[in-house]
Amino acid sequence: MVTCPKCNVDYEESRKFCIQCGTQLKQKTDSIKNSSGDSEKQSPDYSSQNLKICPECKSEYDDAKLFCKACGSSLIKKSIHHSNPPMGATTASNEPSINTLSDMPSRFHVKSLIRKRKKLLHKSNKIAILVKNLKQQKDVISEEMLNTTLEGYQVQLNSFKTVMNEIDNFLNELQRNATAAITDLEEQIKPFLKRLQELKIMKKAKGITLLDYLKAKKEPSRTSKKLNRQIRKRRRMLNLLDPSSMSKVKIINPLLFIVPLIVVFFLSGIGYFGYNYLSSKKHVNPQLSPEEEIHEIFNKIKQAHLSENIDIFMECYSSEFPEYAKKRNQTINTWEDFDFKNVSFALRNLNIDKEKAEVTADWIITAYEKTSDKLRDIRVTNNVFLQKEDGQWKIADLH
Repeated sequence: MVTCPKCNVDYEESRKFCIQCGTQLKQKTDSIKNSSGDSEKQSPDYSSQNLKICPECKSEYDDAKLFCKACGSSLIKKSIHHSNPPMGATTASNEPSINTLSDMPSRFHVKSLIRKRKKLLHKSNKIAILVKNLKQQKDVISEEMLNTTLEGYQVQLNSFKTVMNEIDNFLNELQRNATAAITDLEEQIKPFLKRLQELKIMKKAKGITLLDYLKAKKEPSRTSKKLNRQIRKRRRMLNLLDPSSMSKVKIINPLLFIVPLIVVFFLSGIGYFGYNYLSSKKHVNPQLSPEEEIHEIFNKIKQAHLSENIDIFMECYSSEFPEYAKKRNQTINTWEDFDFKNVSFALRNLNIDKEKAEVTADWIITAYEKTSDKLRDIRVTNNVFLQKEDGQWKIADLH
């Protein structure tokens, strides 16, 4: 008797893998009490269960099963009245096992071995040509030099041949194992396909309810799909091991990977440094000329009139401006009487002397007079004196 170490299901000696999880079965041994003194697991009590039995292979199942998983035959009822089930009577005692062959290498690994063998064969052919050319020059080369060189080449050829033989033995063994596995899996899938065919016949003849059909179909359908996946996997491996397919496996030139990587790193570097350069340029404020800075002061006054923002307006005036507080109050009173709709200005006669400047400003203001609700055009001309404070031009006086 063998058992699955993972799900603790018993099988006959002929089985190798567990039908539930695919784990390799091990020889069953007597249970040993654990360190806490607990006794071994008790077998489930079958005394009150009504079981079903397959009339063909004598496998036993619970009452919910309709067909035998091993041979697909219809089950008949059987009552069990002893406290322990008979030896070998397990739920899946005669189910076909699914050989997962977890040690089967991947196609990528097999292709890498084929490429390696091709590389070694290519190197061996090159060395064979060198040996042939060297022997043709034996009359002009000393015997000692000739023998030493040929001996080194022979050592390389022997090492290449040893590795190629190991690869050939591995691939041949893999081919035999895959062929044997396909034959075994095709035998295992037959009972499940037979069961599915019988279920279809019963459904077509309306001899089974749709619910029972779907329930009975679930297990064989799942298992047959799993077995088919395993068969397809091994057939793909056999196709890869076919000589015509092996000849199509090309040797990968390392430059095919190195050159694109170099290009990617180069472009990434350009992008990184270019982005940093443009970002630094973006945040550097361009240096304005004194004329542009003075023009910007009057533009701020214009925006302050339109938005009636007294803080922006007073930022344009020096703290030394005569009657600074009075200027603030006069501006607020003007906004209470007039609603500025449009403001424009023109600067002329600009004279700049280091940190002092003088300019004539002509203002044209269009505003509604709130008391009379009339639109008025106001023209004002000021001689403005400016000076720098903390690096910024400010209006120091005006007339």
